[in-house]
Amino acid sequence: MGLQKDLETLSKNVHGRVSYIVASADGALDLRRGEKDRFPSASIIKLPILWSVFSKAAKGELALTEEMPLRAGDIVDGYGVLKGMHVGIGTTIEDLCFLMTVTSDNVATNMLIDKLGFAAINADIAACGMPDTVLGRKMLDAEARAQGRDNFTTPLDVLTFLKMLRHGGTMPENSRARMLAIMHNQCCNNFIPQYMPEGFRFAHKTGDIQGTVHDAGILYGPSGREYYVIVLCSDLADNLNGVKFLNDFGSVLFAQLKN
Repeated sequence: MGLQKDLETLSKNVHGRVSYIVASADGALDLRRGEKDRFPSASIIKLPILWSVFSKAAKGELALTEEMPLRAGDIVDGYGVLKGMHVGIGTTIEDLCFLMTVTSDNVATNMLIDKLGFAAINADIAACGMPDTVLGRKMLDAEARAQGRDNFTTPLDVLTFLKMLRHGGTMPENSRARMLAIMHNQCCNNFIPQYMPEGFRFAHKTGDIQGTVHDAGILYGPSGREYYVIVLCSDLADNLNGVKFLNDFGSVLFAQLKN
């Protein structure tokens, strides 16, 4: 069909590795390229961390209202606002989830990893049915990356996550609704939704590190139809080439799905 041809043409012009899934929630549309290809997850890994936090809150294992004061040792560089806040400022676990998702705050993410632990988060990832996704390091841990420990995922695993987020699993509906509401507040909108026209909404999460740019989420069209959109790009010589590709990918999608 025309959409798949256009997306393939765009993908072949990227100087790197590209995989994607574009699938309607009703099953009428299902386009896939390299769905099982494994990528460095960049900040896409923050989505299953978000799930793990809310899963434990739903089970009564932690309270979203619990305050976690910022410590000097928590501060790392990169995306986010907490790195500029004063040590000792009180943030709730839900605040950290919000910052981790909408501003991709690395400090907030690492604080949540410390709270939950790698083993617990990876157990929740496995329970979600994401066999090729792993949390192997904290954000901006260059030493861990040098030792071969990293965070990975696949388009198919991200699709599995988004379907659970939207439609079920063992997570209570109000918890899933809150996570989606957080994703709807995304501040990093210069990838797929860069040229998104009125009538569309995109609850999503981006990710980018050197040589890698991603965007994934649930797209709501003007007609009310919902689409799972996952695009992962890696091995890029220039991240700007990947960003331009995601911009164009979004433009093609919006033009084809506007009715």
